[in-house]
Amino acid sequence: MCEELNTMLNTLNCKILVLPDYFLNRQFGKDTITEFNNKFLFSFKNGTGSSIEHDSLNQYIETVKINYPDFDPIIYCDSDVKDLKTFKIRKKFNISDFVKNKNDKEPNLFKFEVSIKNIFNKLNFTRMELYLCTFLIFCSLSLPYLFVSQNNKQISIYESETFNIFKAIDKNTNRVVTPKIQIDQLINQISLTPLAEIDNPISNFSNLNFLVSLGENYLKSVDIDFNSNEAVLSLEGLPEIQYRLIKNTVGSLNVEIISENVASNENLISGEIKIGFYNDFLNNLNNRERNLIMAALLMVVTLILFFIVSNTIQSLNFSSKKLDKAKSDYEYVALKAQQLSNLLINQSNDPAEIESFIENSIDSDIKNLEVANIDQYLKISFETKNLQESFSVSDKIAFMLEKDFSKVT
Repeated sequence: MCEELNTMLNTLNCKILVLPDYFLNRQFGKDTITEFNNKFLFSFKNGTGSSIEHDSLNQYIETVKINYPDFDPIIYCDSDVKDLKTFKIRKKFNISDFVKNKNDKEPNLFKFEVSIKNIFNKLNFTRMELYLCTFLIFCSLSLPYLFVSQNNKQISIYESETFNIFKAIDKNTNRVVTPKIQIDQLINQISLTPLAEIDNPISNFSNLNFLVSLGENYLKSVDIDFNSNEAVLSLEGLPEIQYRLIKNTVGSLNVEIISENVASNENLISGEIKIGFYNDFLNNLNNRERNLIMAALLMVVTLILFFIVSNTIQSLNFSSKKLDKAKSDYEYVALKAQQLSNLLINQSNDPAEIESFIENSIDSDIKNLEVANIDQYLKISFETKNLQESFSVSDKIAFMLEKDFSKVT
């Protein structure tokens, strides 16, 4: 029932506090009786307390006076209650005083259950905010991979064009590994996994602290059933105080007492008890141990996310550097290829080769290009849109062919 209530309370989007009702007006070192919600809350100076219906009030007060002869509580009651008239000190109770003076060290029976649903309930996102957060997370995770993909495409283009340049220079080129070194050389030629450790099997009877706590001298016999994870213990002469103490602490020893058939004689316990051994690891941890485990899991998840993000950033940086290198290689090879082409064309006297070279090298729109050898001179004629462009094209041709003008018409 408590677990069901705790699960239902986890769906609420508010701060939840679950504690005994007499904590509402508990005052250290003082006895109080508070009327609240048709009940009377007794809070004693020793920290204990209870709540009583009106019909049982008189009988309970008499019982308290027997156990606590000096019982003289402060009364927080607005109505005239006959059974409380013997107590003189009266004050008013306001629930807001409890909220204002609440001590964070007081026990809270409510436990927050960590789940995606409960976390989103606490965040209180609207549907639009949830969609927006999901979109932002998706973009954050996918954009680096998109950049890497774009860089890889650019790298492929640069490498392909670099290879095409080599192929145009030398048809026997089959592979380009170091473009800068290869183009310079080409121009110079022209001029066990270890075995995994075997883990020991986990036994449901690995925790025998319960038997040790009973004491060997008081155990007459022990009958253990490994199929049902149960044991029958025969006790003889176990002190009653020790027996009761062990019964109150069995929860921390991974043990549950199923049945008892014992008798007490002169404060000594004899008989048989049936116990069950369990290895429910998580449920037997205290709050501090659970918090430590949750903190460790959170650190592991954080480290995993850090490594993923770090690896993505490294991949993006490596891709960018690779792109820069491919671009630099292409530009270097293209420049050297142009220089090589200029060198070869300068040594050529074939008008057809020179005409083809000019057509492929000049970006401007020229028409009727003709190249001819006349009386040891190279005659180049062409048409452009205007006189200014003619001068510009003429300068480019003279520069590429490394020749001076003799006559311009």
